[in-house]
Amino acid sequence: MHKTVFFMDDFLAVGNYPQLNQKDYNWINDYRERNDDYYDLMDAHFSFVFPTYTFEPDDFIKEIKKQAKGVQKIEFQIKCAIRNNDRTNDYWHILLVPDKGFSDIVKLQGKLHFGLLFPTQRLDIDFIPHIAIGNSKDPKECKKMVDEVNALDINICGVIDQLDIIQLKDNKISTLEIVKLD
Repeated sequence: MHKTVFFMDDFLAVGNYPQLNQKDYNWINDYRERNDDYYDLMDAHFSFVFPTYTFEPDDFIKEIKKQAKGVQKIEFQIKCAIRNNDRTNDYWHILLVPDKGFSDIVKLQGKLHFGLLFPTQRLDIDFIPHIAIGNSKDPKECKKMVDEVNALDINICGVIDQLDIIQLKDNKISTLEIVKLD
């Protein structure tokens, strides 16, 4: 059973709600509903810019548009899950990590942090392209869930064709603007 996890209010971030076929979308969301304490906060997504509290929304949007200009859509394929603890809290996370598209996602994340966002990069944690689908405070339980997902021999294909500039305000995520990729 999941519970709602709250963050410090009023941040800006960049993610992507990937384009998936209906079967994969349903499987991810069904799994998340059972296993992800963050399920109620936002839909399954890739993160590109972690929460930042230092920009006005208009300046943030302008910078993301500038850095994303000319970036091509990214096709991805996910064939496995891994577990990860980013050391920012007590949770171990179950991450769907793309085989195909991995390097393009890493490069886009780096490009978005090239200009004004450079000082906001989270250099204390590794950037691993992923869609988070679950979590546990017990590392052994998390490992068991990862093994169970990997035993399913998943093959999830999709496209990252836009960046969603999001804001958390009053414990609710909203999309401020969508930046289409070429």
